[in-house]
Amino acid sequence: MKKLLVLFLLTVAGDVFAQQKYALVIGNGNYANITRLNNPVNDANDMETALRGLGFTVEKVLNGNLAQMETGIINLKNRLKSSKNSYGFFFYAGHGVQSNGENYLIPVDANIQSESFLRRQSIAVQEMLDELNDAGNELNVVVLDACRDNPFSWRRSGSRGLQVVGNQPADSIIVFATSAGSVAADGTGRNGLFTSHLLNNLKKPGLEVFEIFRLTMADVSRASGNQQRPAVYSQFSGIAYLGQRPSPNTPVQPPAPVSVYGSVRIDSDIAGEILINGKETGKRIKEGGTETVSNVSTGSTEVAVKGDDGKITKAQNNVMVYGGQTVPAEIKRPRVQRQPLIQIGIATQEMTDLGLTAGHAALQLGTKARIKNMANGKEVIVTIYRRIVPSSTRVIDLSPEAARAIDMGFGGTVEITQIIEN
Repeated sequence: MKKLLVLFLLTVAGDVFAQQKYALVIGNGNYANITRLNNPVNDANDMETALRGLGFTVEKVLNGNLAQMETGIINLKNRLKSSKNSYGFFFYAGHGVQSNGENYLIPVDANIQSESFLRRQSIAVQEMLDELNDAGNELNVVVLDACRDNPFSWRRSGSRGLQVVGNQPADSIIVFATSAGSVAADGTGRNGLFTSHLLNNLKKPGLEVFEIFRLTMADVSRASGNQQRPAVYSQFSGIAYLGQRPSPNTPVQPPAPVSVYGSVRIDSDIAGEILINGKETGKRIKEGGTETVSNVSTGSTEVAVKGDDGKITKAQNNVMVYGGQTVPAEIKRPRVQRQPLIQIGIATQEMTDLGLTAGHAALQLGTKARIKNMANGKEVIVTIYRRIVPSSTRVIDLSPEAARAIDMGFGGTVEITQIIEN
């Protein structure tokens, strides 16, 4: 009787503390105003099936509008809040774009006529991450198969794929279908290239979450001839199984030999010494240069550059290094917050033809200001005595005399460095 009682109590305890798993799956392909995509709906349907097979409770949104996508995110957050040991999984396939360092997921009915309207007609990835972080649960996995070319006519040159997430929450793993700034293939079969390989690896039993994504990275890179390389960004230091954990009694198969070292390819705005996990590597990088550091231990890795002034600038997020593979890291110079006084403008032909000393859309007439050519640092004092077009986009306009004084041609940029007299 005692043995039966103990067995019963153990069974009940196992049920009470079972891992809770919740997912939101979104597939947007049937766009009304931009290029339609063939695979996202299939991707979402197949991902739902795979995640249910791993024990997830799944909410699915197909061809969602903004309200439906927002509701799905809130529902996922609320479910995760109910259990602090829960796993969250967010999957999105569809159009995604970057603007000013932010990433956005596009609803199917979006009609975004200008980049200025992007934020209020789409889902900001950072805001979605912040919502999930508010749940305070054990782990959130975010998978974005959205790294396609910007489909809008107002897109800027070079605006491709998605950007590295600027503020990744703790206890999260973010996966891009391809590296930041690159474009992923939509696929010619039922699923996109990335999602098809991810689905295959989700079905393999007993794999830890990082092993799933390591295999997917390798599969996609190999299948694309290294043209598409998924990226994994992690702020999770634990061990997690999306499916059932391997039984302790299961015979352990000897793993295939794999390299315990990988490489990091670094692009940097700053010249200096490359640091890996706080240690000097003996390698320097030029400003605007690219260097690869080999023999980096696998796992979550901090990448930084120690500048010639002694300041250390880190990559926005740690990178996940896998054996035998090269992963990208980006070091960007911190943005300098300018004083409100400083304003930037462009010298134009129209204003110089009129012979104005300076024109400004906001400052009072008669204001004297010191302005600087941002290309060479030369300065001149001008008087703002006339407005031509009261447009916030035309901030500073110069006469030929002022332009010559600071060696600036048409299209050059200047800034106000000092208001002398108002």
